Amino acid sequence: MNDRVFIIGCGAVGSSLAVAISRTDLSVSGVFDLREDRCAELALQIGGCAHFGELPEITASAQIVIVAVPDGSIADVAARAAADGACSRDQVWLHCSGLNGAEILAPLDGLVAGTGTLHPALVFSPGTVREIPPGTHFAVDGNNRAVAVAQELAGLLRGTSVIVPAGARPGYHAATVIASNYVVTLLSEAKKSLEAQGMDADVAQSLLTSLTSSAVEAASTRGIEACLSGPIRRGDTDAIGRHIDALSSLPKTEELYRFLGARTIDLVRSLDEIDPEKIREMEKLLSGK
Repeated sequence: MNDRVFIIGCGAVGSSLAVAISRTDLSVSGVFDLREDRCAELALQIGGCAHFGELPEITASAQIVIVAVPDGSIADVAARAAADGACSRDQVWLHCSGLNGAEILAPLDGLVAGTGTLHPALVFSPGTVREIPPGTHFAVDGNNRAVAVAQELAGLLRGTSVIVPAGARPGYHAATVIASNYVVTLLSEAKKSLEAQGMDADVAQSLLTSLTSSAVEAASTRGIEACLSGPIRRGDTDAIGRHIDALSSLPKTEELYRFLGARTIDLVRSLDEIDPEKIREMEKLLSGK
């Protein structure tokens, strides 16, 4: 594959993809963004041309166009490209939304060779350009041509493509939010608990991120369910009770602990390792009844 790629959107996702793609056999011919500063900075970094303000007609000369803008703007970009002639019949357009399928690019139907999706299941913190590590999963969808191109792109980036059809994407996206955004929320809640015990904020952050990394590593090597550890898996009602007492000054965190504890009991029940009576004791503790 030696096609030219044009990237619309120079936020964290678009910039990270642009840098990663520029290191492959592909040529990133240009980038576009409404903000001149970040567009020019990215173009300088990858050796491409910067375009800002209005979508340029040169977009139509690329073989692959990647739309990495907020979900609410994807259809507008497609409509503008269709109206301004910034597309061509031999192109494939891919957007980076995890929530939406190829249908959001519908204004381009009949005007390009393919429309589809290329969603990297990776955390992109705002304002950053990050490496896209080998093994990254990409959720792809679209017509046959678009899926083939998306799969080839994922392969060039040493990633894995997973077909996630339009109807499954809201559920897929919800799962990725739970597994990434909500992990950050959990870390924040855990950090508050440590700070409430007098621990320095930087020490608490270092401790918790290291611990979470070990949990993710164990889940990756042993399997998500199999790697579960801790007091609920052991049936340690004394520890659970003392945890609840310790969190009493942080009612929202305590509420979260109780809820996640109940879900963890469901997981432990499925493993069939704990005496049913012990499970009932833990449920009673966590429910507060």
